[in-house]
Amino acid sequence: MLYIHMLGYELDFGHMEAINLVCSPKYSEKSVGYLACTLLLHEEHELLALLINSMRNDVLSKNENFQTLALACICNIGSKEFSEALAPDIMKILTPGTASRTTKHVVRKRACLCLLRLYRKVPEIISNPEWADRMFALLDEKNMGVLTSAMGLFLGIVARNTEAMEDAVPKIVRILTKYVVQKEYPTEYTYYQLPSPWLQVKLLRALQYFPPPEDRQVREGLHKVLQIILNGTELQKNVNKNNAVHAVFFEAIRLVIHLGKSSSLLSLACNLL
Repeated sequence: MLYIHMLGYELDFGHMEAINLVCSPKYSEKSVGYLACTLLLHEEHELLALLINSMRNDVLSKNENFQTLALACICNIGSKEFSEALAPDIMKILTPGTASRTTKHVVRKRACLCLLRLYRKVPEIISNPEWADRMFALLDEKNMGVLTSAMGLFLGIVARNTEAMEDAVPKIVRILTKYVVQKEYPTEYTYYQLPSPWLQVKLLRALQYFPPPEDRQVREGLHKVLQIILNGTELQKNVNKNNAVHAVFFEAIRLVIHLGKSSSLLSLACNLL
């Protein structure tokens, strides 16, 4: 069936068989069922309602393989029905507490990305004042992979509404200081000797949604980070490294421009441009 679908033919059979495979306790059958549902069912398909209970059970199960399969399928289909029915269950994976601490990093990464997909479909599933504390807890995450996914979710939220999220600014500056100034980061997340440029870009971009920090210590920490980025960027022979370095560099310049006259680095950024 999947091969026929990949060849471009329309399939109007086998959907119930795929849904039945999702309900199977065997990983081999469940994975095929989820793959078939992801490819064959669209977000307005009439059979999606039959998947919700099975997906909820898998999302809340203790089996990380089942959790990741369900999250991937929910994220790919991303229907309004899924958003309203399953978002609270996905939030439980990210809520601070015992369950969240014992959840594997790979599951929490997918949960962040899945929740972002559902939030873009139905923004009402997340209320900023209620979600702020959970978001701040995610920004304290020590695993760089989870933190990168969490920053993607954070950007999606503040791009629409920054209400109650202002307290994230000191946390973001502290993360940047740790990676850029103190050079404290796991080696597996370096890309051409640069600590996770994707995360750095997201952190710098997130700060652009908020006014310049009023706290002197936070402001000085941010100034030091930006100064190191601007002064330490040089043209590289390696194209991939050059792209990564300049992605962070240009995002830093955008932040300096956003800070405006409150930043003493504005003239340096203009000269570098």
